[in-house]
Amino acid sequence: MPVLDHSITNDLMEKYFQSVNMQHPILDYDESVAQYHSLASNPEPSLESALFLLMLALAEVAYAPAPEALDADWSPGSTYFSAALTISVETYLRTSITTIFLPRCLYLAASYDNYLGRPLDAWKLVHMASTSFQRLWIKTSPTRSGVENLVDKLNLPLCGDPPNASLLAWLAELSARRLLNRVHHAMYAEGHEYLLQANYIAYASVSQDDGTIHRAMSSSLKVWMELDGQLNDWFNLIPHIIKPDLTQPPVDIRTALMVLRYHSAKDIIFLPFLALCM
Repeated sequence: MPVLDHSITNDLMEKYFQSVNMQHPILDYDESVAQYHSLASNPEPSLESALFLLMLALAEVAYAPAPEALDADWSPGSTYFSAALTISVETYLRTSITTIFLPRCLYLAASYDNYLGRPLDAWKLVHMASTSFQRLWIKTSPTRSGVENLVDKLNLPLCGDPPNASLLAWLAELSARRLLNRVHHAMYAEGHEYLLQANYIAYASVSQDDGTIHRAMSSSLKVWMELDGQLNDWFNLIPHIIKPDLTQPPVDIRTALMVLRYHSAKDIIFLPFLALCM
């Protein structure tokens, strides 16, 4: 465990909620700060300690000036991160341990690797976080469901009163991901994708009559239009205080992410249709 200088770490905890938590608001400020103060005086190797160490690492890397060129040695906050990652991975390997702190730690560790430009390491940790959460879900719930069903059944977090803008944006992101799960399940799941392939229509045009081709395209088009309608509903229901203007360039990262999510979902929904038209 690293030695903590409270004159530094207290400030880093505040910076975490001023920066990182705005993009990933998975932690409550009052609860996290109280837990940090109760553990920071004598930190022991535990998931609770690993969580606030990861918060310190993320705050340090978020505020550190990025190098002008790719630098493998650039790793602000690594003192905190290394200890926390060791605790988290060792706990993950003990599969009998199921606690909400484990997926939180793994998710924050993935976020740290994202800051350092390590996508493969980050993706591995995201997968581990997802797996640990599924273990927790299976242990605490009698329901046995696929991931796409699990995501749709999860309750969304509260946004406060009055609602917090960063939490509202995060909820918009979560609901967009739910929609994309439905898109992939409806359009690209095994057994459905043949209806969406251009070569299937090309084959039908040679071997079948016009009625067969029309029915194949009509059936697929109904799916596309229904999903596109759900996407438009998602965008129209975004609260005004965080709703992006699609006709103007995004003014911040939060707005840019929502705009990118909207346009990428459009692409995914209508890509097969464009392939058929080419």
